[in-house]
Amino acid sequence: MALHPMITTYLDGLDASIDGRGYDAKHDRARKFVEGACAIISQLSRMDTPTDKARNAEHAEDIMADLDDERLCSDASALYALIRKARELSRTRKPRKKR
Repeated sequence: MALHPMITTYLDGLDASIDGRGYDAKHDRARKFVEGACAIISQLSRMDTPTDKARNAEHAEDIMADLDDERLCSDASALYALIRKARELSRTRKPRKKR
């Protein structure tokens, strides 16, 4: 998945050009985190909801009331998978040192 141009420019600017050493582990972690976050957001935005085609709020309420267990379990499973991915992604970041 391609990153937004502004994010790419920002990450490319983190090249430690001050001391001339190029990219280091900190910048690689930042890039992996942003790429992973963009992938999760993209996946979430492509998911449909039961009320996407509702004509109005009342119709949306009717749709939600009529959901069956199979649909709810499927949606819950997809959400839980995304939560696991987000947790894995958050573990790639090192905690900040307290001053």
